[in-house]
Amino acid sequence: PTMALLLRAKKHFGVFADALRARGIPVHILGLSGLLREPVIVDLVSALAVLADSTANAELLRLLAGARWAIGPADIRELHRLARELASHDDAGRRLPDEVIQAARHSSEDIDTSSLVEALDAIAGNRVPRAAWLEGFSAVGLERLTLAGRELATLRRRSGLRLADIVDAVVSELQLDVEATANPEAPLAVQSLEAFGEIVADFLTLAEDASLPAFLEWLDAAEQRESFAPRQDPPEPGSVQMMTIHAAKGLEWDYVALPRLVVDEMPSKPHDVAGWLVRGRLPFPFRGDAAELPTLRWEDVPDAEALETRLEEFIAQVRAQQLAEEWRLGYVAVTRPRAELFASASWWAGTVKPRGPSEMLMVMARATLGDAADEWPSPSELTASPTLTAAAATWPLDPLGSRAPVVRAAAAAVAEAGPVNDERLERLIEVLLAERDGTRTVAIERPVRIPASRVKDYLDNADDVLAGLARPMPQRPFMATRLGTLFHSWVEHRPEEAVEIDAWDDELELGDRATSDRFAELKATFERSVWGNLRPVDVEREIHVPLGGNVFICKIDAVYNLEGLDIGQPPGTRFQIVDWKTGAAPADARDLELKQSQLALYRIAYAKHLGIDPDEIDAVFYFVADDRVLRPARLMNEAEFVAAWTALDAERP
Repeated sequence: PTMALLLRAKKHFGVFADALRARGIPVHILGLSGLLREPVIVDLVSALAVLADSTANAELLRLLAGARWAIGPADIRELHRLARELASHDDAGRRLPDEVIQAARHSSEDIDTSSLVEALDAIAGNRVPRAAWLEGFSAVGLERLTLAGRELATLRRRSGLRLADIVDAVVSELQLDVEATANPEAPLAVQSLEAFGEIVADFLTLAEDASLPAFLEWLDAAEQRESFAPRQDPPEPGSVQMMTIHAAKGLEWDYVALPRLVVDEMPSKPHDVAGWLVRGRLPFPFRGDAAELPTLRWEDVPDAEALETRLEEFIAQVRAQQLAEEWRLGYVAVTRPRAELFASASWWAGTVKPRGPSEMLMVMARATLGDAADEWPSPSELTASPTLTAAAATWPLDPLGSRAPVVRAAAAAVAEAGPVNDERLERLIEVLLAERDGTRTVAIERPVRIPASRVKDYLDNADDVLAGLARPMPQRPFMATRLGTLFHSWVEHRPEEAVEIDAWDDELELGDRATSDRFAELKATFERSVWGNLRPVDVEREIHVPLGGNVFICKIDAVYNLEGLDIGQPPGTRFQIVDWKTGAAPADARDLELKQSQLALYRIAYAKHLGIDPDEIDAVFYFVADDRVLRPARLMNEAEFVAAWTALDAERP
């Protein structure tokens, strides 16, 4: 079933989420505010803040005391002391004059403006002017602080990158993605990182200033604004979605829990009852919703006493209106469940003094329980407030949490295990060692499954292809490649006339105007071609054909039925395979001879697919940029292709 827990205020999310998770119940706090409360995202945003702001002391403490570096309280205290010393001394360790220190603080008050970030940088860069300032640190703590400072300094040097790249660098450097994947106690961590990436992308599409500081400010503002925005997230079966009542408008779940229905919380205590009679507020008559707001009739008052009466009446109207809004919000809450609503209250709702059930809960209780609804125990019959009970905890927390025994046992088992007898691993080691020595003594096995587009590369120089397989290197996404991808997608969807392909330009990051114009030229050229007015019988048809000990993956761009048509095809052909090319045409006969192997494979594969003679199928290249059709003089038949392919093995040493 789908379930939700709705609260009047976000500040109470934590206690309920912790309680549910402690009982093994998956919890998802919806919205940006919920995402920013996920531990992995807190670490990520804290790191981003440290990179952008040298005064981000609280965020740095979060990182230092976390699982990555686990700095204890004694060393954190010493780091704070070092920060104060650095703030009051120059680079040579000489104390600054008091007036300089006060000017740096921008105040005569004793405000601590020391920077833990700068203190950490000083440790990492070995720039602490006095060795005595480091004597209070433990050896382990100083080692970890040095490591932390160096890693954060490395990230800071990348702060000039694009925002998305900075975020990726932080995730990678702090190994947040590894922790998210490996931690079974944080089931939403991976999804949270993905969701944060989407938020970064949303920001980049809207922001004029795409800098890191601007993004952090935007996060704060967006979190505040979303409090009153409806959520678009669909219900998630098997987990409890948690959000504010405001955000739940328009959504439904099978079961809904509505806790904390206590006095002055739901409905909440009226606030700002003076309305617009406060400095800086826009008078109600000038607002767009003036017709829905209380009216202060002050124009015709005869004296001060009458004005006072009018003011009291106006304040009472404002109070009543706010209370009515709270009851309307309560209606939103109680109408969210499809099956059952659970409403509750407690005498101690995070307060020192007890607070009884609200009138809203009493209305529901009386409608459900009748007279029994008034049989509440009094606070005097209950124990003291649970919020005042003492609790003990160890800090810093064990980064492995409750899974520590299992993880450490697994690590010990790996350490005690003998060598692994894995032929594949031994083979990989041989390849890597041979590559280190600059030799090619290790033979690389050819894959069983081979894309048809790579066949020409094998026939041209199989050794280079296999060497690339031994250590594949990432290829830069050239603009020509993206143009080709976009053109193929356009041709594939063009017959359907159901997709606005032009809208894909930005999604594929085509870049400048000249590139977009180039894409428009390709489309116009195709429209003028012989295929511009024809409807293909097949597009992007993928066929797997076994030949010569391998399986060739043939992804055919388009197939046309030639019956009744004369477009220059050889006599007797019924179908024509067309392979679109957005690059340059072959430079010479050798290049065309190699490329024809791809068309030969396509013809063989499609003939097997239809169960017809390959001679009934024509195959051509269309180089769109040059508006040029290339039909090889002849295409290999199946026997010739298999012979050429198997000959590659005979040529290898």
